[in-house]
Amino acid sequence: MIAHVMSPSAKKKPDKILAPVSAAAAVLSLIAAIGISPVLAHAQVATATVEAGPAQVVTRAALKALTSAAPAQIPLPTAPIAARPTMDPAAYEAAKAAAAQPDPAGKPAEAGKGGKAPSLLAPPIVQQIQYDGVGMAIAGNLTPPDTHGAAGKNHYCQVVNSYIKCFQKGGTNSVVLASTLNAFVGYATQTLFDPRIIYDATWNRWVFTSAAFAENATTQRFFIAVSKDASPTHGWYIYSLNVAFVSGGFWDYASLGMDQDSIIFAANFFVNDSYSDSKIFAVAKARLYNGLGFSVPLFQGLVGTLQPPIVLDQDANAYVVAASDGATGTITKYTLRNSSRAFAATLDAATITVPAWSVPPPAAQPNSAATLDTLDARFQNASTQNGGMIWQTHTTAYVGYPAPLWYQLNGQTNTLVTSGRFFVFPGSYDWNPSIAANTSGDIFLNWSMTCPSASLGACPNGQLTVRARFSGKLAGDASVTGNAGGFGNSGANVYVQTDGRFGDYSAVTLDPTNPNMAWITNEVITSTSTWGSRIARIGF
Repeated sequence: MIAHVMSPSAKKKPDKILAPVSAAAAVLSLIAAIGISPVLAHAQVATATVEAGPAQVVTRAALKALTSAAPAQIPLPTAPIAARPTMDPAAYEAAKAAAAQPDPAGKPAEAGKGGKAPSLLAPPIVQQIQYDGVGMAIAGNLTPPDTHGAAGKNHYCQVVNSYIKCFQKGGTNSVVLASTLNAFVGYATQTLFDPRIIYDATWNRWVFTSAAFAENATTQRFFIAVSKDASPTHGWYIYSLNVAFVSGGFWDYASLGMDQDSIIFAANFFVNDSYSDSKIFAVAKARLYNGLGFSVPLFQGLVGTLQPPIVLDQDANAYVVAASDGATGTITKYTLRNSSRAFAATLDAATITVPAWSVPPPAAQPNSAATLDTLDARFQNASTQNGGMIWQTHTTAYVGYPAPLWYQLNGQTNTLVTSGRFFVFPGSYDWNPSIAANTSGDIFLNWSMTCPSASLGACPNGQLTVRARFSGKLAGDASVTGNAGGFGNSGANVYVQTDGRFGDYSAVTLDPTNPNMAWITNEVITSTSTWGSRIARIGF
């Protein structure tokens, strides 16, 4: 079954269910109109329609067979997974080089804004559970791992390039689902990458996405998988979308969020390796959670990199944010309204003024010229949204070091509520952050760090290779504790990979059974050229 992209003016019923697809997949063909330039403070126009037939069903028996069988071979890409900045490549390289001039004295602590700020309440700590996640060899030897995960009622599911593994929670580390991403979605043509997974605690569903490398100039698959209930072992609905909008088009850095009634999808779009725009669409949960076909508007011509929210309340508006490229003091915010009502959906743009920030330098490592990629100051993960507030974080430059900034934004008034940097030591390089907030306004943070300086003042614990770190703050805290805790198996290894690829992202998600707990996952290093991953539960 081929689905179509149509002009909004076409006379088409938005909820029409198309004929069933073959067992191969439910195929979506997106043939987009020319992207429009973003205009702030104006409505964005949906210039295309996305339609898909009913989903393919992966049964409980099929999942059990995948988990018990030896891992299938993963089709490998012909080139390393590339970092694709959304700004001009030459300007990007110049900005990265200009930022890489660390202050010999290290980063000063900012009172009330991270570092060693005083008068802090207790930060989160590891809550009994910590274990190894998927490693590089079983995942197909791809870099970077794109480590992501989510907690459900009874399980934790982790996804990486290019593997999915779900565990029972409870500290037993028992595996209930394990599969290559390709086998999981029933696709063997190209490697899958950029995986994301979230858990809907209201309707008890898992939602997974991943893109595949392009098959040719006009075909690139993007997969959406939705569990049939709260267990990742009881079956999934699988949708396969062709996101090669134009010849040479490439769907990259796909992001995933949700509000009360819909699942929200966004990505950066490149044409012949040049950034074109970013795109977003939303599909009603009522359709995805029942494996039904859908017909929805596609919004185009947006700024990158878009991150939809995880909306905790019943807000009718979903705030999608982006940290635009280069040095800036603004964040772009799109308000998505009526997201589940297909052609009643609208998207409006605004800007929020924040402290000036710029592209971060690479992360240095001890006694090595090999640096690690810190990307382009993009938001790397979904925001948290509750009560009109938005919590988000990204890596920025700070006196020659990469250091994350976190924000609490008011999406109703388009204003900054508070913000602050966080880092471990004066001489540490901190990047790759993720954030989650609960309904009380407590926040949880997860990121990566190195500390290469030989000075004990800059690195009080001595030189440190890659570590995963976590922290956070209660709503009443003035700031984040930068040196709260961490984990990893990195030992003394300096990590060396093509183009310094690391990340590209980590994940922290709330535990749906306890709002004072969160689950984190991040990349760790097991040798000079091998990554692993770690999973832990943290809480106050």
